Amino acid sequence: MTQISCRNNDLYRWSFENLISKSSRGQPNWLKLLREKNMNRFETLGFPTERKGNEEWKYTDVKNIATTDFLIPSKPTLTDAAEKRLSQQGFGKHDFHQLVFLDGFYSAELSSEDLKIKGCIIGPLSQAWKSHAVRSSLGTLANSEDHAFTALNTAFARDGAFIHIPANTEIEKPINIIFLTLQSQDKIATHPRTLVNVGKNSSAIILETHCSTEETEYLSNAVSEISLEDGSHLDHYRLQLHSKDAYHIGTTQVHLNRTSKFKSVSADLGGKLIRNNLNIDVAGENASCILNGLYITNGTQHVDNHVTVDHSQPYTNSREHFKGILGDKSKTAFQGSIIIRENSQKVDSHQENKNLLLSSDAEANTKPAFWIYADDVKCGHGASVGELDKDALFYLLSRGIREKEAQTMLIKGFITEIIESIDYHPYKSYLDDLVKAKLSKMCE
Repeated sequence: MTQISCRNNDLYRWSFENLISKSSRGQPNWLKLLREKNMNRFETLGFPTERKGNEEWKYTDVKNIATTDFLIPSKPTLTDAAEKRLSQQGFGKHDFHQLVFLDGFYSAELSSEDLKIKGCIIGPLSQAWKSHAVRSSLGTLANSEDHAFTALNTAFARDGAFIHIPANTEIEKPINIIFLTLQSQDKIATHPRTLVNVGKNSSAIILETHCSTEETEYLSNAVSEISLEDGSHLDHYRLQLHSKDAYHIGTTQVHLNRTSKFKSVSADLGGKLIRNNLNIDVAGENASCILNGLYITNGTQHVDNHVTVDHSQPYTNSREHFKGILGDKSKTAFQGSIIIRENSQKVDSHQENKNLLLSSDAEANTKPAFWIYADDVKCGHGASVGELDKDALFYLLSRGIREKEAQTMLIKGFITEIIESIDYHPYKSYLDDLVKAKLSKMCE
């Protein structure tokens, strides 16, 4: 990977040394070594470029991230703006088990008071560094050897969500994780981490939201590691509502064991430059995953979804469906790779990406791909980029519906199936309202 020559390399090293000197007290030695290893790896890799030969970053230029002096924030104090922003989430604390992080730091005041459930561990990583479950799993799934942003997160992660669910346990209420960036006079960088292990024959719903209180410039570099044991089931709903000037790099690495089921629905509505890496290792027979996503962009927003599903065992299934609505001069990219390893017979896999352009200046790049090394499989993919159906629009107009209302109905209908795939109804309703609000502004 080509390294960008950027003026803030020394700043990252200085910030790292400063972080270690202030936060290493009470932390286990293995964590210090892990941090140092990843800091060295980041310095070796440098930030990725879109130059020839680096296909993974072909559509996304991170030069502005590489050349901006993002500072590591100190622990913030609770503000009225933070409480107001959380009240807009559309839920009450009693509807779920809530974990809130302000500028990357755990906020006990805004989190649920009692997180002790049926022997589970649900809480901040900062209080669980000495747990064997953390030591044995942190950094084992997410690849930092080849990915600079993952290495940077591991080096700088000071806190995050830790969820450990024992075998034969059903978490009835969703676990709601909110990473909230506060207003700051400086351009800051946060590196939130999420570590999830779902035990055998257990199930849960996790809601993960990334948002901010103000329209400021900052970097959010998040990494999630999720492991599902045999027979477990997890629904993971991820929402990105960052500031219009924010940069967000999100990496989610999932490992599926035998007969486990993983369902993901992601929604990107905010941010300036967004890159999502979703990697699924389907590593157990009869395991399956459903990966749905939507993104709505306007202005000069840029959203890049890079999704990889690796089938290394036979009798596994995957479904992948992403839809985007683009307005103004926004740009998006979808890069989907499905890998079927040798001897992974009877795999059933399908991926699809559809994009609706509301402006002639908008640009959608889509690149679905299969890498098949087995001969008894069932696979398919599709991709499309187009405008509103003129015949459908004419039909609605002929029924007396006003043009703007007709356009909004067709646009909303385009992504309805992604929203409808959410099984937790309060969250489905909340996301539906957010989508309506953004589309209403775009169609004014």
